[in-house]
Amino acid sequence: MTLKTRLGSMLLDHLIMCCISVATAIPIYIICFIFKRFLTLDITLVSGLIVIIVYFCKDILKAKSPAKRILGLQVLDYKTDKPASKAQTIIRNLTIPLWPLEVFFTLFSKNRRFGDLLAGTKVEESTKESLSTIPKELKLLFTQR
Repeated sequence: MTLKTRLGSMLLDHLIMCCISVATAIPIYIICFIFKRFLTLDITLVSGLIVIIVYFCKDILKAKSPAKRILGLQVLDYKTDKPASKAQTIIRNLTIPLWPLEVFFTLFSKNRRFGDLLAGTKVEESTKESLSTIPKELKLLFTQR
């Protein structure tokens, strides 16, 4: 994996997550606007929390975000080289608001950023996957017991 691929993955993930965030937030705003006299919730807070949750959980399906699927990368447990757990992927993404620090770390270690150090993970090459598998994996995620 090259540094260009890794930084490209970070940028592509950010762009994809921004699009998902907007696509998620707009319907929430519309629904809340229509029913605002019945709601006591702060619309911005609710949509903001949903966006944050979606962003922090971007790698939970097979330890691959949308960009990692496209570029053939995967988040792995640093010690076992197995796909990272759901908890590890969320922990590693908690540092995303510190993106300048994340880019700085990536410049010196293409397979580990600051969040990876905290979560005990790394990013390595994997098989490329289609984004069309995501809805099926989401359904399985929410129907598993």
